[in-house]
Formats: sequence, structure tokens, C-alpha cells
Amino acid sequence: MILLQGLNNRFKVLLDAVIAIALASTILLNNTGVWRMWSILGEEYIYLFTCILLYYIVDPYTGLYTVLAVIASGSLNLVMKYSFNTPRPPNPLVEAEGPGFPSGHAQISTSFWGTLTLKLGDKYLSVASALLVAGISLSRIYLRAHYVVDVAGGITAGLAIALIIYYLGSKLEPGSASITIGAAAIALSSTTLLLRQWEPTALGLTGIGIALVASGRRIKDVIEALNTMDMRHRIKALILVLIATGPLYLAARTGGVARIIFFTIIGLTIFNTPLILGKRTRSRNTNSGAAGI
Repeated sequence: MILLQGLNNRFKVLLDAVIAIALASTILLNNTGVWRMWSILGEEYIYLFTCILLYYIVDPYTGLYTVLAVIASGSLNLVMKYSFNTPRPPNPLVEAEGPGFPSGHAQISTSFWGTLTLKLGDKYLSVASALLVAGISLSRIYLRAHYVVDVAGGITAGLAIALIIYYLGSKLEPGSASITIGAAAIALSSTTLLLRQWEPTALGLTGIGIALVASGRRIKDVIEALNTMDMRHRIKALILVLIATGPLYLAARTGGVARIIFFTIIGLTIFNTPLILGKRTRSRNTNSGAAGI
């Protein structure tokens, strides 16, 4: 789709080659600092920010479904972690909290790149996605944050989520898919909170799930509003969202029920700002037209 239309095949091959060389070099050098860089690429916040960029700047549909994949994957991952409650390897080289199985980095990165690959259907992207997931997964093993079985479980669960999101995207309208995944995120995160009281990530995902359910009926209108905006207005909307949600994200660190409320507001802001700006733009255009008459 739009994401890859401007890239010719030679550039895509070059990009795949660069990622492959980077991964091969990392394996050969076996340097802890470089492996930590690969591990950062699997952080959930990296993918959430990337999803927002896709949603506002590239293609709203692609952005929405990758958001759904990351939220669903994160919610499922926590339930599995605290249900199995398996230990991590001793003496990790990075900070690692919570149970080990399955690997959140492996699962969420697989869900994101798997969903993106299925959505866009580009063979070069599929190669890049596989290489990135491989690098992230290997980094978690090298850094002793996870056992091999943890990573394998994460990849398997991530692929399952990607296939589910792809199926929902082919069968349901965006609004219905958002409500479905939002409700699932609330249910899964609530289960996690029963297993691990006040688990911070579960609290945040509960808030995002509530925002998805509340925004579901308007999502189609929001996407239409984004598609009618030129790039300047899309960037303006993105900047406004980042300015508005930044302080809320910092405030959400307080934890407790307040964290659910703050993340609900963050989600509502992200999903609905284009619709609000679109209405204001149309109102100005209408007033300008009336004045011209």
C-alpha cells in the first residue's frame, strides 16, 4: 500500500541486505552493547509510537491494525506470563522483570511485523520483518533475559495474533475490529490484574482497551477524516496528539486506578483527534464559503 509505493525494488533489496549484514555482524562480533540495541527494537513503546506514526502519517488502516496487534499481543503476553510464572535465566545482562515465558519482545515484535507484512503483502518487507524478529529474539537469549523456549513461545503467540488480526481485518469493519480487540484487551488485562495486583502494564492496556471500545463506532469516520487531510494537516494533528499525551503519559506513572484513567484519555486522544480537527476544518471552510457568497 502507501507505505511501500514510493520504494522501488532495488531499494527494498538494499534495505533487506543492510538488515541481514547488521544481524550477521552482530552474531559474529557477539558484543553485548550491540545486542542491547537489538533488544531495544523489541520494546513495546517503540511499536506503539511507530503505530501512531503509521496511523497519522502513512495509512490510517495500516496504523489501526498494527495498534490492535500490539495491544492484543501485549495483553495476551501478560496473562501467559503470570499464568505459567516461569523463571528467567540467572544473571541477566539487562534489566528483566516478571516471569519469563513467553518473551514479550519476541511476541510483540512478531505481532507487529507479522501484521504489517500480511496487511501490505510485500515479499521484501517479509524478509526484513523476519530478520528483525530474529535479531530481537536472539538478543533476548544472548542477554540472558530469556531461555530459548521463552522466545519460541513468544514468536508462536505473536504469529497467532498477527493471523487473528489479519482475519478480523478481512471480516470486520475497522470499528467492529477495534471494539472486539478492545474488549479482549480489557478481559485479558483484568485477568492479569487478578494474578498480579496493580501490574502497571496491565493497567495501561486496560485503559487503551477502554479507549478502543469507546472509539469503535467513530473509527471509520476518523479514518475518513485522516484520508481527507493533506500531509501538513496530518503532521499538525500528530504534533497536537504528542503534545497532549506527553504530560498524560508522565502522569500515568503514578500507578493504581489513575493509570487506567490516564491511559484511557491517552487512547481517546490518539484515536479521535483527527475527527475533531476535521470537523473544525470543515466548519471553517463552510464559514469561508458563506462569507464569499
